[in-house]
Amino acid sequence: MPRFLYWLPVLVWTAGLLALVPGTTLAQGSRDPLTETQNVANQMAKSLRILREDIDVDLPDNRGEALGAQVDNCVLHVRQLQRAVRGGAAKAQLHKIVVELDKDLDRLVAAAAALGSDAYYLRRSAVKINAQNENLARLLAPPTIPPRFFALTDQIAKSLQALHDDIDIDLPDARGKALIALSDRCQAHAVQIYRGGRFGAPPARLRQHLAELNRNLQQLVEAAGAIGSDAYYLRKSAANIRAQGEEALKVLGSS
Repeated sequence: MPRFLYWLPVLVWTAGLLALVPGTTLAQGSRDPLTETQNVANQMAKSLRILREDIDVDLPDNRGEALGAQVDNCVLHVRQLQRAVRGGAAKAQLHKIVVELDKDLDRLVAAAAALGSDAYYLRRSAVKINAQNENLARLLAPPTIPPRFFALTDQIAKSLQALHDDIDIDLPDARGKALIALSDRCQAHAVQIYRGGRFGAPPARLRQHLAELNRNLQQLVEAAGAIGSDAYYLRKSAANIRAQGEEALKVLGSS
């Protein structure tokens, strides 16, 4: 194996970390939002074209035709986005197109998931395209949302997923199931906030949802604390996540 390939995971991790640093854009901080939007739109157009071809190969039946039609709807939005960028549209207009594209991509991901194992890799491809669109929404989000808010809400959602996995390992019993129910409720709420910030939810509504999330996180901390030493580290993790939630609320409150 060429020596440089050993560094590939490190480079990928570093790129992901930079994406969370306030002030950075999707590819290179020195580029303007319109350039970045055009680049990501081109990437999505290519990815959707490949996905369409994969559907024709993997699902040469009525299911594939239905899924392919949904991909075609997404392509129309991407082409609209590309034309708008070339025409010098304002960020607010581009953001509206991205929001509409997100709705179609969500439906595409759900439709692929409903097909089960026959569309496993197709769903993964759709999820990756959806993630590209979410990053684009962050870039085009109204300036009233601080960049730090995006980093914190992203980290909260990921930390809650990690906590879910830790509970599965540390408490494989009824106590763990009760904690997981609380954790999953918090994670669903965190993802809603994470996406809401990217897709234009008003700061006042985001603050309201964050306050509710923090109340749920406090319940999670208290529930883990009530279990005692068996959940000591789980409680510490939940408390750290709640601290991130409080920080996100403060960041949003200062906007």
